[in-house]
This record gives sequence, C-alpha cells and structure tokens, in this order.
Amino acid sequence: IITGEFDLSVGSMFGLSAVITGILARDYGWGMWPAFIFALIVALGVGLINGALTTKVKIPSFIVTLGMLSILRGAALVLAEGYPISGLPAESNFFNVMSGQVFGFLPTQVLWMIAINLIGAIILSRFVFGYHLYSTGSNKRATMLSGINTDWVQIRAFMITSLLAAFSGGIMVAHLSSATPLAGQGN
Repeated sequence: IITGEFDLSVGSMFGLSAVITGILARDYGWGMWPAFIFALIVALGVGLINGALTTKVKIPSFIVTLGMLSILRGAALVLAEGYPISGLPAESNFFNVMSGQVFGFLPTQVLWMIAINLIGAIILSRFVFGYHLYSTGSNKRATMLSGINTDWVQIRAFMITSLLAAFSGGIMVAHLSSATPLAGQGN
C-alpha cells in the first residue's frame, strides 16, 4: 500500500506455502526446514511475477493479484488433492522455533511478530529503500525523474509481501502440525 499498489493474493500464498511445506516434508521426505525454505523461494518467485506484470506489463495490481489469488489457491488444492495435510515429521526443531514457547509461557509467534514489525519499522524509517518505498507511493513520476528505479522498488515490495505471507504459512504449519489448502481464504 505504501508504494501505491496492493496484493490480493497474500491469503492464497499463505495457504500454498503451507501446502508446499507439508507435502515436501510428508510425501517426499524433505526436512521441515528445507521444505519451508523452498516454499519461501516459491513465494519470492510469485512476488516477482506479480511485480513484473504490474510494473513492466502495466496491468493494474488489482487484476494481477486477483488472478494470482485464483492460480495459487488452485495450485494448493491440486497439490493437496483437496485434503488437509497431516502426519508431518515431529522430530524437527522447526516446530519449536516457529511455534514453540519461550520462558514456558510466551509463544514464539509473538516474538516473530515483534521482530518482523521492528525490522519493517527500521527499514521504513532508517534505510534508503524505505524512503524509496514512501517516495514511489507518494509520487511515482517525480521519484522516477529523480533517478530512482520505481519499477524495481515496487517489484521488491511485491516480493517482500509474498515472502511474509509464506512465512506466516510456515508459522501456521508449525502451530497446527498440518496444512490445509483452504488456509487464508477470505483474507
């Protein structure tokens, strides 16, 4: 939103990343961490596609991400064959890191939320990239004329949004020890 665009596909990316992580770990014998990292890489690719179609092909982000929402949800349903994925390997420390407890009472999801918000606030207020994000959303033409590659700024914003949606899907997998292709629907 800061860059003047928005992404409607985050809920579907959330569900697809959970499904990818679950299927790779359960059906293909991948460890939870490699499966999760692969899901994050897929998310970066989806964000890149969303950003490129919006900035280079000049299709409005509403249309691009609405279409991607359907594509990702369909992919999640096809991969999971319409059923929730359970029976994930429980021996991994993935579950403790992503959804355990610290000091016996504080869920790690709270720590992840605080860390991501702090990192985002620092980047937006202290780094050049943050200023480029604000500038691009405020006046894209003036920002472009000042020598900033606004397309690349927006593409990176789409990639970060998709990456964070996938990261949230990984937290859900760790918390529930399962994944459903309908996760994130209506978000």
